Amino acid sequence: MIFDYDNMDKASSFSQMVIEKLIEIAENQIIILTVIRKVDNAFVNQAIAIHNHKIVHTQEKSKLFKLGDEDRYFVSGQDSKIKPFEINGIKIGILICFELRFKE
Repeated sequence: MIFDYDNMDKASSFSQMVIEKLIEIAENQIIILTVIRKVDNAFVNQAIAIHNHKIVHTQEKSKLFKLGDEDRYFVSGQDSKIKPFEINGIKIGILICFELRFKE
């Protein structure tokens, strides 16, 4: 994925607007997406799961793609936060893009 690194603040603001709208409309659906968010004055590539009008899971990308300069613009998440979660008896696990290449 290629990001417009010069406009990360705008992307983060747009992401927040999208999240708020999805929370508003997500009733019986499970919506999972990745967005750019600003956390503690740093940007993260974050997966968000939304269900029944609320965020039920978040997970930051932990394996940043250095060839795409992600490590220059994003803070990586913690590997320990990559774990399955459950919604209505359905187990869900999320890997974000490049993380698929790691067996651990």
